[in-house]
Amino acid sequence: MKKRLLAGLLSFTMLTAEVLPVIAADDAVVSENVVVEEDAAEEEAEFKEADLTEEEQAIFDSLEPGESYEVFDGENTITYSIEPVELVKADVQDQTVPEVGEEEEFQYAATTFSYIYARNEKTATLNAGTYEVNGSVYNVNAAIAYYSNISYRAKKIKPEKLNIHVTKSGLYDIASALAIPGTYSSDVIKWKFTMKNNKTVNYKANPKKDGYFTVKASVNTKIAKQMGIKGKTLKTLKKAVSQFNKVAKTVECRIPYTIDPVNVDVVFSDPDQFLFGDLIITYQNSWGLTWTENKGRQFRIRMDEDQPYSITGKTYKKWTKPASSDIKIKKGNVVASNGKTYKYTVTPQFKNFVGSLWYFN
Repeated sequence: MKKRLLAGLLSFTMLTAEVLPVIAADDAVVSENVVVEEDAAEEEAEFKEADLTEEEQAIFDSLEPGESYEVFDGENTITYSIEPVELVKADVQDQTVPEVGEEEEFQYAATTFSYIYARNEKTATLNAGTYEVNGSVYNVNAAIAYYSNISYRAKKIKPEKLNIHVTKSGLYDIASALAIPGTYSSDVIKWKFTMKNNKTVNYKANPKKDGYFTVKASVNTKIAKQMGIKGKTLKTLKKAVSQFNKVAKTVECRIPYTIDPVNVDVVFSDPDQFLFGDLIITYQNSWGLTWTENKGRQFRIRMDEDQPYSITGKTYKKWTKPASSDIKIKKGNVVASNGKTYKYTVTPQFKNFVGSLWYFN
């Protein structure tokens, strides 16, 4: 039990070497009357080999920095705790452009703070023919305004992020014509926007992978009846809506948008928008043996305007942790072109993140 729990603590707090490099452990802090440092390191290494049960994993998944957990293994009581993250405000360091091969052909926007932008509002108009009501002919259409570009967020893009909304529609005109004068409300028509391929950046035009959304209309029956639209007139309105939806769901009526990659050169130009932080682990047993070590670097980026402008040791998880497939972080002293030596090399993988090679201490 003791071995598995310690392994669980380490797996909860450490990032893999591929994502974030493990920092060399600090000297073990040992009380005066306990075993030597070498025994502590040997025991710790043994614990790391154990696996975690689902129940134990759930316990550690629920721990937050500053919380602790005690376990009695039949012989000893072991206390595990995670101290708050020490946030490090990173300095902008020397950078060089890596060789990226074919990806160099991809052109991305390098606008200031483009990693939290949504821009280029466009309007798409969907036409589904005409519909006659009481001798008058109306266009069955809808004009949909939206942002055509948005930056990668490491999560699915929702309709509100693109500010998708209908600015005008012939369905509104039909509903108004069927309603009792003076009772019309645009809320009588409801709109649903369904996002597709709405997470990952893609670099080449491909209808199967490009981001797009579809539009579907429906009648708010409760409001329609308040407007006097019921019985035959309600059926008339629903037929017009159905005519629109048959066309709107076709491939030709898919509305495309672009998820742009994050430019790390822009992100790293502002140290307040990302962090390198040491995660500190403290654990001890009833013998008095205590370890206090840095178990890895947390790397987080503010990638969404909904994320807080600043974070603490308890709120750092509200910023995004890039995947190893997006950003590679390698530990090892490297001499940069400016002659300085740095401990970490950060390389965007030109998938969802693009930009230069960066060095940090």
